[in-house]
Amino acid sequence: MQSEIKMLTDSHAHLFMEDWFPDLRDIAEQCKEKGVRYVVNSGLEKDTNQKVLEISETHKTFLPSIGLYPGEVQKKSEAQLNSEIAFLNENISRCSAIGEMGLDGTYPELEKQKKWFSRALSISASHGRPAIIHSRKAEKELIECIESTLLENNPAFRKVILHCFMGSMKLVNKAVEKGWYFTIPAIAGRSEHFKSLIKNVPLRQLLTETDSPFLAPKKGETNYPWNTKEAILEIANVKRITQEETQNLIYLNFARLFLA
Repeated sequence: MQSEIKMLTDSHAHLFMEDWFPDLRDIAEQCKEKGVRYVVNSGLEKDTNQKVLEISETHKTFLPSIGLYPGEVQKKSEAQLNSEIAFLNENISRCSAIGEMGLDGTYPELEKQKKWFSRALSISASHGRPAIIHSRKAEKELIECIESTLLENNPAFRKVILHCFMGSMKLVNKAVEKGWYFTIPAIAGRSEHFKSLIKNVPLRQLLTETDSPFLAPKKGETNYPWNTKEAILEIANVKRITQEETQNLIYLNFARLFLA
């Protein structure tokens, strides 16, 4: 008989989105009841970054991550982007991580994205804050950009978290060799890609996430941090270990990155 899962961590969610989460007090209470210890609440640009910082003052277990999302990069001017970078620098002491940031091939101007992603990642590496990184249809370029940025700023930096990474297993293995981390989403049970990723990545380099309110286990529903339980179940199944052992190891990985 499997023990109850009561040590959950969500390494990537967007709880600032009020249309989905109008009552954060209720979300916090449900997280406590359902065994969610911590949620990394990721902003996308200055306004939402400010929101996650403010939320963390009331809800201490919702850890703030401040970022610069590629979709925001492509629509902002040089002056606005400099202001975004200044905000990250000015608030580094108040945040638990930098992100969401990265590259997205579904948006235009990939070279522009690379420039500002590198700027944001440099802040993360220089201050030793975990970097929560988005990639979509630009995974090879993303890995190359991370490599070159870290080489210039902090070659020993390992707190790179690849959120919902959909790149090839060749790229996955390259990132594993560098000591980087991968988040496993709540949809892993219906994704052969994430099952392969779980199989290929050492447990020490795995985390769980929801990307709430998106990527719910059941299509069309709102996602919540406690659905990280689904990721725990899938990791345990693929790795052939108990759910209790899985949740404990994932918690230790989370603590090593965000709570140390």
